[in-house]
Amino acid sequence: MIDAMKKEQIFWVSVCLLLSCASAPLNAVPEEGEEHTNITDAELPPLKLVHSFCALKADDGPCKAMIKRFFFNIHTQQCEEFIYGGCEGNQNRFESLEECKEKCTR
Repeated sequence: MIDAMKKEQIFWVSVCLLLSCASAPLNAVPEEGEEHTNITDAELPPLKLVHSFCALKADDGPCKAMIKRFFFNIHTQQCEEFIYGGCEGNQNRFESLEECKEKCTR
């Protein structure tokens, strides 16, 4: 009896959550005069990598240390901080922001 009541409560909570999410229009179109900026790849300057490893994603590796390192993010075209686990990973990992910029930007 109690199990059936819990299932019914879960069902109604789920229905309420679904209905509350569905109230927002899924195909919203900006109103006239509303500011809307959209960045496309065409607006970014062409990316010329110095080293191919600069295109690799940040890889923290399987170990559990927490070491501050930097990697080159090809999407933002900037060096960014990430937490390295201390082992393995890839070559897109630098001890300083300056080293990252030196290796991956011109």
